[in-house]
Amino acid sequence: MSKKTNWDNIPLSVWSVVYYKEDDNENMKFYDFVGDASHLCEGISKEDTEEMTKEKIKQLNLGY
Repeated sequence: MSKKTNWDNIPLSVWSVVYYKEDDNENMKFYDFVGDASHLCEGISKEDTEEMTKEKIKQLNLGY
C-alpha cells in the first residue's frame, strides 16, 4: 500500500514565468523569464492559490 501524499506539506515551486508588453493597439509581445524564479513563491499561502484542473493544464500546454 502506497503512502498518500500530503500536498499541504510540500512547498510551492515555479513552473514557468511569462511576461508581456501591450501597446495602445492591443498588440502583445511575450517574454520567457529564464532566471531563477524561486523567490516568486515566497509569501504565497495556500489561500492565494487554486489547484488547476487537467483541462486548464492542457489548455496552457504545460506539458504535464
